[in-house]
Amino acid sequence: MEKDRGYESSAEYYDIFASKEHVGFFLRQGMQYERALDIGAGTGLIAIPLASHCKEVYCVEPSAAMHRVLEMKVGINEELMRRVHFIPADAESFKIGRKFPYVFMSGSFEHIMEGDAKRAMHNIASHMEGGAKLLFDAFLGAMRPSSLKMTDKVVDGNYEFRRYIQRRIDGDKVMLKLIYETYLNGELTKSSIQYSQSRAFGLQEVKEVISDAGLSLLAMYSSYDMKPFRGKEPLLIVEASKGQ
Repeated sequence: MEKDRGYESSAEYYDIFASKEHVGFFLRQGMQYERALDIGAGTGLIAIPLASHCKEVYCVEPSAAMHRVLEMKVGINEELMRRVHFIPADAESFKIGRKFPYVFMSGSFEHIMEGDAKRAMHNIASHMEGGAKLLFDAFLGAMRPSSLKMTDKVVDGNYEFRRYIQRRIDGDKVMLKLIYETYLNGELTKSSIQYSQSRAFGLQEVKEVISDAGLSLLAMYSSYDMKPFRGKEPLLIVEASKGQ
């Protein structure tokens, strides 16, 4: 069994288990813009379909493994190659030299909170045009401990893919263990373990990070169909903007 503290052995599973509900949400929100900035783009689940509507989509992604999958998906499609741009960096350090009307993050905010969150949000804000929209999701429910259990199973022909997740809380740290398994005709052919760490945070800290960067909080939702956030839901979706 391979052990992975990044995405080196598990990036290939990312698209298999990713919820597609969030893709449509961020896509619909960004279709009207000519340019978009995707922070923590992963394998391009959102960026690639968005590129069929936007002239340019910049993908900030620090993981080399995710980057390789994204490049492979873009492949030799000349139109995508012109529109999709790869930025191998994290939210704190990336520099593009231009500003965007639409900036979004999906599944990335927890990683930002693990580092210097205020520095990261200031850097993101510096890449936003006046009046630009920032949209991101945060999984507050992921801050609760859970024993190791199978959370997902996907069957594709003769293949079956399984994912197991365990969360352990150590002070304000959330220690995550994920096990991925591949079966062919019922026989286990590959497995890998991924370890990651994030920091527990609450709604007030999210608001403070946004405000400190000079951004205005416009709305909070509890689902991708934009139901209002009441305060206790596990999913928080934030819409913020930068002043003119």
